[in-house]
This record gives sequence, C-alpha cells and structure tokens, in this order.
Amino acid sequence: MGAVAEYFDNIKSAVLTTLDGLRITTRHLWTQKPITVQYPEVKVEELLPERYRGFLVNEIEICTGCMVCAKDCPIDIIHIEVEKDEATKERIIYRYDIELYKCMFCGLCTEHCPTGSIHFTPRFEGATRNMGQLYHHFVDRPRPIYKNPKGAEGEPAKAEAKPAPVKTDPKPEAAKADAKPAPAKKPAPASSDEEAAS
Repeated sequence: MGAVAEYFDNIKSAVLTTLDGLRITTRHLWTQKPITVQYPEVKVEELLPERYRGFLVNEIEICTGCMVCAKDCPIDIIHIEVEKDEATKERIIYRYDIELYKCMFCGLCTEHCPTGSIHFTPRFEGATRNMGQLYHHFVDRPRPIYKNPKGAEGEPAKAEAKPAPVKTDPKPEAAKADAKPAPAKKPAPASSDEEAAS
C-alpha cells in the first residue's frame, strides 16, 4: 500500500509543479512586455542611452586643433597634423584620423575637448573584413582651425557679466561727522636692556 501511495503522490507533485511553471509562463506571455529586441528589423541605435559609447567622430568644423585628445589617448589611435600658415598666420589642420579598430572606448579623449568636437555616437555596426574601413579620416581638405571664443568649456562665450552695483552711503558727510576719531596708540614701554644702555 505504501508503494502505491508514493506513486500517486509523485504524480500529484509532477502535475502541481508543471501547473506552477505554466502559471509563470502564462503571466510573462500575456501581461509583461517582451524584452527581446528584434534586431536588425528594429533600429537599435534609437533605443540606446544618450551616453552610449559607440563609434568616435570628430566635428572638424569646431575642432581647435589643440591635440588634447591625441595626448589623452592611452593607445595613440588619434593622429593630428596642425601647422601654421606663414602667409595668413593662421593655424591650419591638415590631418585628423582615428584608428577605430584599435579603440578601447575609454572616453578619455572626449573629456577634455574644449568644444566637444570629438564625441561618441550610438553607431556600433562595424563588422568588416577590411580594417581600412575602420580608419576614419575627418579632414577632406586643409582648413583653418576653429577659434574657440572665451567662455566655459564646450559652451559658446557667455556675455560679460555686469559688475555688481557698488552700495554707496546716501549721507557720507553725516557719517564722517558722527564717526569717532580713532584712539591714539600708546608708546611701547622701554625694555630693561634699553634702560641699562642709557
């Protein structure tokens, strides 16, 4: 009798646990939104967070050619050539290249850029058999560097702050008349060495 009871008890346990699992599956199926994104049909780039570290780009129109990004890069993947034009006395940027196939996406190059010209994008699709396609050139022709107006980093120059108004006493004459004169300083007592010398 004990073996038969154990047999039916196992069947009961199997049915109950199966129903419990189906209850959880049904809840996820009908009440919760799907988590899986149907890539590549769905544009994933639009769903990425604002600070996602995708491919690096440089907006050469606002690049000052300061080379801070190249100096900050720990693996030297940013190559910049800037020279002074003798005729116009302007600094000209001739080359700005990034070897994206070596980038480790640390973000150090973007932190100190005074204009924010180098930054990450949400683009991440870079599968290729030719690494040359991940060597990006940003200067198509020599161009003068951007002159960053004086102001906060990454922001346009702010209007000069007006000096705070100086508070003036409406009755300076009366204040001077009411003011008590400062007490005269007492002479310091002579030390015993000075008395012995005299």
